[in-house]
Amino acid sequence: METYIYKMMALSAVFILLYFVFLEKEKNHHFKRFYLLLSALFSILVPLISINYGTIEVVETTNQNNSEIILLPQTNLVETTVFTLENLVLGIYILGFTLLFLKFSFGIYKLIKEINSSEKIKQDQYQFILKQNKITPHSFWNAIFLYKKDFLEGKIDSKIILHEKAHINQKHSFDVLFIEIMLCIFWFNPAFYFYKKAMVTNHEFLADEEVLKQNNDIESYQKLILNELISEKILFTHPFNLHNTKKRIIMMTHKITKIAKLKSYLTLPISALLFFAFVEKVPAKIELKKANISTTPTRKNVLQKTENQNINSEINSFSTYKLTAEKDTIKPKQNQKKNTEKFFKNNIEKINKTLEERKEINKIPPQVPKLTPAEFPGGMMALRQKFIENFETSKLHNKKGTIKGNINFIISEDGKNCNASYDFDDEDFKMAAKIAMEKSLNGVVWKPGTVNGKPSSTSLRMPMSMIFE
Repeated sequence: METYIYKMMALSAVFILLYFVFLEKEKNHHFKRFYLLLSALFSILVPLISINYGTIEVVETTNQNNSEIILLPQTNLVETTVFTLENLVLGIYILGFTLLFLKFSFGIYKLIKEINSSEKIKQDQYQFILKQNKITPHSFWNAIFLYKKDFLEGKIDSKIILHEKAHINQKHSFDVLFIEIMLCIFWFNPAFYFYKKAMVTNHEFLADEEVLKQNNDIESYQKLILNELISEKILFTHPFNLHNTKKRIIMMTHKITKIAKLKSYLTLPISALLFFAFVEKVPAKIELKKANISTTPTRKNVLQKTENQNINSEINSFSTYKLTAEKDTIKPKQNQKKNTEKFFKNNIEKINKTLEERKEINKIPPQVPKLTPAEFPGGMMALRQKFIENFETSKLHNKKGTIKGNINFIISEDGKNCNASYDFDDEDFKMAAKIAMEKSLNGVVWKPGTVNGKPSSTSLRMPMSMIFE
């Protein structure tokens, strides 16, 4: 997410800087309008796009030797606190979004209420909203807001009405709503505030251009704009300030030049370069190995197995010795006879005891614990898929060959805590895997592992490798 935010902010800043340096003072206003809309969308969407500069393939293989579940003693894992830097930043973002969205929603509600509660006169697709209080003419969607007394007395110049109709005909309200929504979501991005300013100013250029197409008296229209500005002292709905007015008056005398057209054409290759610079590049091939489960023997079973081996060893030793002595029935050697008697005399009690212990052990059925591993919500396939989605490969594009490593998980008895450790030879791969896995495990509660039906802390190992071609 951090990478996306940095790319989105940088890309939008580059686009709006190009606009103010190369396009703002040119008269191709329709091109500028679409440049602003498309470049804003471009900066939001491009960092989300991934392209492969090789083949990427997810391969799931079974590795019985490297994957295991281990019984662990009860562990007291430290509870993670909610007062982290990540949660603080998230809280600030949610607060900013909430305040701006409430402001946006209240503004829309106020406009709709004003339209519904005011006197209206319908003319073709336009609605004239007549207000009792003195206001500056402005428009929203298909509604034109006017001071009722001036409208009925014919004091509102027809050029002003044409100007507001141009805003409606060209759907400028759509652009304003779009950038306001972007500001609610990406309020932390300063570039979008400049986008809003540029869009509103360009809307005025477009409306002025439409008025002058029908009445080419530039001087009288400029005087009209200045008179409206000087006579009205209240805040305008549209940012119709002195700075905007100065730009509008200057722009009316400009003409479209060949240089302006050339600048417009140059935005296409620049956009293509920025696309390849900011798009997510995915290298070659990612291979993930399934974390299969094999039981690690308990201490009790190991001891029992060792005792059986010792007993069998002793009995087999005795049987072999006895067989050797019995085979020599024709003429046994004197020394061998003495050794046999001595062996019986020294070991008879031990052998009898061993035989008795063997009988007792054989009566006891082998105790094999019933193990159930901890389970990620949706299974290990879901964890692998989530990991792949969160894995950032942008810092690994210079790697060659195969990089391998292991991620080891320790899941608590209640499944609420999962500690992961990372065993990788390559530090860049390790950091990328750590960031991706931390995002994948954030807020996840595992289904706890059990031993004989009782919850138990468990450990899982996930081997993985990445192949760069």
